[in-house]
Amino acid sequence: MLKMRIKILLLAGLMSFTGCASTYYSRGHKAIDDERYADAVRELKQAVADEPTNIDAIRDLGIAIYNMGNLNLSFRLLNVAKMRRPDDPVIAYYIGRIYEDNGQYDKAIDMYKIYINLSPLNSFRQEIEDRLLVLVRQQMRKDLRNMLTRESQLEVAAIPDNAVAVLYFLNLNNDKVLSPLQKGLTEMLITDLSQVNDLVVIERARLQSLMEEMGLGLSGLVGSANAPRLGKLLGASKIVQGGLVQLAGKQLRIDAGYTDIKHNRTGTSGSVTGAVSNLFKMEKDVVFKVIDGMGIQLSSEERKAIEKVPTSDLLAFMYYCKALDQEDRGLYNDAANSYNAALQKDPGFEQAVKGAQRVKAFSEFKVKPPKPKFAALTAKRGEPAGKRGKAASQAKNTRQRQDQRQQESPMPLLGSRLDRTALNVNSGFMPGIESREPATEENVLTFGSSNPIFIRIPIPLKQ
Repeated sequence: MLKMRIKILLLAGLMSFTGCASTYYSRGHKAIDDERYADAVRELKQAVADEPTNIDAIRDLGIAIYNMGNLNLSFRLLNVAKMRRPDDPVIAYYIGRIYEDNGQYDKAIDMYKIYINLSPLNSFRQEIEDRLLVLVRQQMRKDLRNMLTRESQLEVAAIPDNAVAVLYFLNLNNDKVLSPLQKGLTEMLITDLSQVNDLVVIERARLQSLMEEMGLGLSGLVGSANAPRLGKLLGASKIVQGGLVQLAGKQLRIDAGYTDIKHNRTGTSGSVTGAVSNLFKMEKDVVFKVIDGMGIQLSSEERKAIEKVPTSDLLAFMYYCKALDQEDRGLYNDAANSYNAALQKDPGFEQAVKGAQRVKAFSEFKVKPPKPKFAALTAKRGEPAGKRGKAASQAKNTRQRQDQRQQESPMPLLGSRLDRTALNVNSGFMPGIESREPATEENVLTFGSSNPIFIRIPIPLKQ
C-alpha cells in the first residue's frame, strides 16, 4: 500500500511538472508569433530548464534569440534541435536565414531547398522559391568576383572539354530592329544545346553577370581577343559566337561557329539564310550545324528535344527578347510588361512564364527575409483548419515518439552537460562575416530558478 501511495505521489508530481513546462513553452511559442522576443526568451529558457529534452522549446528559443540579434547562439541552439529533428522545416528555414544574414548564400540556398522539400505543399513555399531565384544570382555574382580576383591562377587545362558557353549574337547591321534578337537567340541556343547529354552548357545569367562585373557591353564581345578570357572565367572550353545580318526583302542571315579555347582551334562555322518569319527553323539549323561541327552524334530523343519550338508566335518571341534585355538592365516593371505581352500572344510560352516569375521575385525582394508565423511555415496550402489541427496533432505525437527514442539513446541530452556537448555542435563554425575576427566570451544563461548553464560561444568583435 505504501509503495502504491508513493507511486501515485510521484506520478502526480511528474504530471504537475510536465504541465508547468508545457505552459512555459506555450507562452513562449505565442510570444514569438506576437514578436515579443524578450518575453519568448524568458518563457522558453524556463521551459528548457524544466524539460531539457523538449526539442520544440530548444528550437523556439533559438528562433527568439535569433530575432534578438544573437546569431551565434541561435545557430548553436537550432543545430542542436536539427540534430534531434532533421525533418523539421522551421529549423531548416531559420538556419537558412542565419546563413543569408551573414552573406553565406550558398549555404542559405541549401537550407531553403531543404525547407521546400520538407514542406512541398506549404503556402509559404512560393515566397521561398522566389527568394532562391535572387540568392542564386547573388551567389553567382559573388563567385564571379572571387574568380576575377584570382584570374591569374585559373588554368584552362582544368576546364572540362564538354563545357560550352554561348556569347550574345552580334547585330552586324546599323539597324536596331534586330537588336532584341541578340540575347533571345543566345537563350534559344543555350536551351537547345542543353538538350545534348554530352554537353554542359553555361547559363545565360552567368554570362550576363560576368559581363557586368568586367564592365563589358555587347560591343566588348567583338573579336576573338576576349573569347579565351571569357571562356576561362565562365569555365567553358568551347565558346559559341554568332552574328545577325539583315538582308534585302526581309531576309535574315545567321552566322555561328565556335572556338575551342582549350585546344586553341576554331570549329566549323555555319551560316543560314531565310525569311525572318522562318526564324525558329533557322535557329534549329544553326544549332545542328554547331553540334555537327563539334563531332557529336545525337540520339533520336536529343534531336526531338532540340526541334521543339518554344513558341510559334514570332511577335511573342520578340516581346520575350525585349524582356530579357530589360531584366538585365534592372527594369523589372518594364520586363514584366514585356513578358506579359508575350504571354498574351502565346499563353503557353513557358520561358516567358519563368521570366515573369523571375522579375516578380527580383522586384519584390527585400534584404531582410520575411518573418512568417509558425502556421505559415508549417500549414499545407488549402488544408481545412480541422484537418490541419489533426495533422498537427499527429505530427506532435510522432515527434514525441522520436524524442522518447532519443531520450533512450546514449546521445548526451541538454541539461547539466549543455556547455560541454550540445552547444559545441559544429563548434568550429561561426556564421559570421569574414572581415570580423572571432573572440571568446563567457556567457551565462540562467533558466529560471535552475542552476546557471555556462556556455562558451565565439562572438564577433564589435566594430
